[in-house]
Amino acid sequence: MILDETNLSTYFDERTWNLARRYHQERSIIQSLSAVEYKTLQLIEIEAVVYPYLQHVKLSLHSVTGELLHFSCECPYCVHDEKACAHIGAVLMFLKERTIDHFPFYYRENAADYIQQMRRRQMFSQSDQLIEAYVNSAVLDDPVMLQNDPVALQPEVMFSNSELLVSFRIGRKKKYILKNLGEFMTRMNEAAIVSYGKELQFLHVPESFDEVSQKILRFIRRNYPTQTNFDTGARYVKLTGGSVDDFYELFLNHPVMMADGRPMVMIEENPQFTLQVEGQGQDYQLTVTPHEYRYLASNEADYVYVGGTLIRLLPRYRILCGPLLKRLQKGSKLLVSHEQIKNFYYNVLQPVSELIPVLGMDELPVRLDPLVTRVYIDEPTPHTIMITIRFCYGANEYIGFDTLTNRDNRNLRKEQKVRAIIRQYVTRIDTLTQIAWIEKNETKEFSFLAEGVGKLMDLAEVYICESLKNVQIRSRASFSVGVRLTLGLLELQLDSPQLTPQELEEIFRGYQQKKKYVRLKNGDYFAIGEGETEEVLAMLDALQVDPKQLGAGPVTLENYRALALNERLMSTPEIKVERDQEFKTMIRDFKNIEESKFDVPPSMRKILRTYQKEGFRWLKTIAHYGFGGILADDMGIGKTLQMIAVLEDARLQGEGGCSLVVTPASLILNWQAEIRRFAPQLKCGCVHGTLKERQDTLTAVDDFDVLITSYDYVKRDEALYQPLAFQYLVLDEAQAIKNQRTKSAQAVKQIQARHRFALTGTPIENSLAELWSIFDFLMPGYLFSYAQFKENYELPIVRYDDEERLTLLKKLVSPFILRRVKQDVLKELPEKTESVLQIEFSEAEKKLYQASLQQIQTQLTQTLDQQTNAGSSKIMILAMLTRLRQICCDPGLVFDGYGGERSKLTACMELIENAVESGKKILVFSQFTTILDKLRGECEKRGIGTYLLTGATPKQQRFDLMESFNRDKTPVFLISLKAGGTGLNLTGAEIVIHYDPWWNLSAENQATDRAYRIGQTRNVQVVKLIVEGTVEEKISKLQQQKQQLSQSVIEGSDGSIAAMSREEILELFETEF
Repeated sequence: MILDETNLSTYFDERTWNLARRYHQERSIIQSLSAVEYKTLQLIEIEAVVYPYLQHVKLSLHSVTGELLHFSCECPYCVHDEKACAHIGAVLMFLKERTIDHFPFYYRENAADYIQQMRRRQMFSQSDQLIEAYVNSAVLDDPVMLQNDPVALQPEVMFSNSELLVSFRIGRKKKYILKNLGEFMTRMNEAAIVSYGKELQFLHVPESFDEVSQKILRFIRRNYPTQTNFDTGARYVKLTGGSVDDFYELFLNHPVMMADGRPMVMIEENPQFTLQVEGQGQDYQLTVTPHEYRYLASNEADYVYVGGTLIRLLPRYRILCGPLLKRLQKGSKLLVSHEQIKNFYYNVLQPVSELIPVLGMDELPVRLDPLVTRVYIDEPTPHTIMITIRFCYGANEYIGFDTLTNRDNRNLRKEQKVRAIIRQYVTRIDTLTQIAWIEKNETKEFSFLAEGVGKLMDLAEVYICESLKNVQIRSRASFSVGVRLTLGLLELQLDSPQLTPQELEEIFRGYQQKKKYVRLKNGDYFAIGEGETEEVLAMLDALQVDPKQLGAGPVTLENYRALALNERLMSTPEIKVERDQEFKTMIRDFKNIEESKFDVPPSMRKILRTYQKEGFRWLKTIAHYGFGGILADDMGIGKTLQMIAVLEDARLQGEGGCSLVVTPASLILNWQAEIRRFAPQLKCGCVHGTLKERQDTLTAVDDFDVLITSYDYVKRDEALYQPLAFQYLVLDEAQAIKNQRTKSAQAVKQIQARHRFALTGTPIENSLAELWSIFDFLMPGYLFSYAQFKENYELPIVRYDDEERLTLLKKLVSPFILRRVKQDVLKELPEKTESVLQIEFSEAEKKLYQASLQQIQTQLTQTLDQQTNAGSSKIMILAMLTRLRQICCDPGLVFDGYGGERSKLTACMELIENAVESGKKILVFSQFTTILDKLRGECEKRGIGTYLLTGATPKQQRFDLMESFNRDKTPVFLISLKAGGTGLNLTGAEIVIHYDPWWNLSAENQATDRAYRIGQTRNVQVVKLIVEGTVEEKISKLQQQKQQLSQSVIEGSDGSIAAMSREEILELFETEF
């Protein structure tokens, strides 16, 4: 084995090494030895038992160089990591002669027995430790026992060999000396019961100590492990660095004794020292009184220990006096040559003398001419500033920034202050010409003129050129804002007595570039800070105003900006605002919807509930002002009915024209049935069937008040809709256009309509981009381009949790979103209880799941490592996840011929059987139609009637199944989540079972609301089946984490899993069995 012998002489003296050689020659010296390699650490750990006294030896070697890193032996001749013994030497010689080609390596005189013994010890050592821990901690079951007679730790401080050391006593009434802190902390780690004498035996846990002593324990734990053994032994903590900060904070208000019995004092003030300067021939000597002190520099402050007092230095004292006191501690003296004395006088003694008396200072033969500093500031070209310094001592003059030559007879300290100020602001210093420059950097230029010049004037004579002397630093402006609605547009007039429109344009451009100040065309600087200016600029930025408009007169905006603008102006009362009457009327109408002039159609007044009438008035107000809006009411409380009321009112008011409702294909007949039921006077048609049938219906558009079609048909018939213009364009389940790039989204956005509305309980399912897409349909441009929206809102909110941007987005969208939840408006709705049924796999299922998981984990890690973007491997990842989810549902979905237990299927059937026996109807949702088929087969075996609805179910049959389930006694409805999650009214059910979790939590909520909606009179129980420790549990947790996004914007619910990080993806593929 490789062994580096170059550093062994550090640890072995000649006698010990010779003794080790003799031991080694007696081959039986090594009773047993084991070696383990840690490749990532390049470390080999060795343990050996050595004759003649069976001493236990431990070594650490560098696996590449063979260097001895750590060592210990139980014999009294070894000092841990400092002085090695002959037993350690014998082990090293043994290793040098051995060829070790594998790890772990074991050696023993009888190797087979030894290996067996080692393995047995490894197997049962943890059990032994656990038994010992429980036995020793039995006292913890009786906390009163610990609190009645707590143990105390008492610190003692001693000053030895210029070191400040802390030791501790331990006990109750009688205190015992803690002789070995390392041993004590080991006892604390092991919760051992140890006796220190007749009067002290206790369980070593923090609860055994009083409150102050528990803080001392933490102090020892933080500071003792970092220290090596001192000459004074393992009994002390040395106060240095961070430990002195800990010590001072801990014991500032608690008494600490010195080793000689005196109390230690701790204060924060300037210590009382006196300096003495005396001649020593031609040179000089500096001493300090008192001279026996210790200077302690730490992380947070500096300290002086003198005469039993620990003094925490005040900041200025530390800066001016600290360097000198460090040099003079421990009685040291400082010699200064006669050539150095002038510089030393002005640059050291003068600043120090402000805080420490210096005896003999006035008698020093040092007289300098007074320093006069001159600074010259010029602007040779625009946006270029040149700075020259001259330090004048009588007839002597020194130029620039060179401090390495001609140092004698100069007040370098005062010079340095001037140089330091200039260096803060310049972009470069020319070492040849000794000239400082600020070039093409408005930030530094502004800071220098606004702050730096003033600082220099306090220390020097400043000469500044005329072009810069006339520059003004302006920072305040007041504003008045005029707002009016005219010809369907919003007109914004900004006026400021301090700024011209052109200057406001320049300042706004600077604000958009995130500058803190702007240099105006007249040369002045304007600082963009807080106050009215900041508020006005932020408002213009939020409205995406083009800076050119500010210099050209009133700013013209789309009228849909009015509501958000008013909210902004209301929150800044310092800005004077004048609103015209039309603007005021609009704001009043939106704030008092319940008092609006719009009456519900007579035929529907008794049908609509109060909150639905408010929704009708809100929709009509939105339409009246030419806006678009999202009716985002909770699922199941009547969005369809409110929209039908608006369409019926349009017919009664003679608004003319046909309206178009676009809905998922499965809901076309449902909409038609609802219109015939609640507004039979509306002429309603469906655009579906063959191409010829759809063409015929659209050709006869003038014969209808309302047409109903699907997203898919609109996509296919895009050309047929181009010449048409509708009165109302309504998107039901508008999350269907959440992806702006889909052909469906692009097609519906091309349809012409006077009014646009979106109906959806989940306007945000995955990301804020979905909200943007819906608003792009309602009012194109309202949330600006997607690139602007992403930069200004989506990324700051999602990635950086920017609360300010979230607030701004809320102000923008909230006037155009109406959201009510069941709990607020349907007080009569019965209770809904939700629960998760945790299912445990059988052993056979666990083995199948884990085998599949291990195979997938290997493939997944390789895939993610090869892909810079996890989205590029999305299909493969989803396939992997689907495989695991199918195993959870029923291993037979993945493994043909599987005949073992099916834990989830069994649990689900138990729920169904119990519900049927209780006379309750059940909805069962699953993403996998194969599971629905299996459940149907199991129900048939038990004589339980079922209905089945999947994506293959025709529209008319879908409608018939819904009606039959609510009317007859068939107890179980098996539904594909995607096919039946929307558009069904199944209030006949009392129990909803989600067989497997779906990525999108809102899809699950929509499915639940097939039963929990208007018309439900019984309590509804929702049960989610989750297999413990599997991907299902991970999905459920991730759903909850991602639910917050939608709530933060529209108070709704969300939680789909569409864009996961690498860490989130890998976490899904972990098991917790």
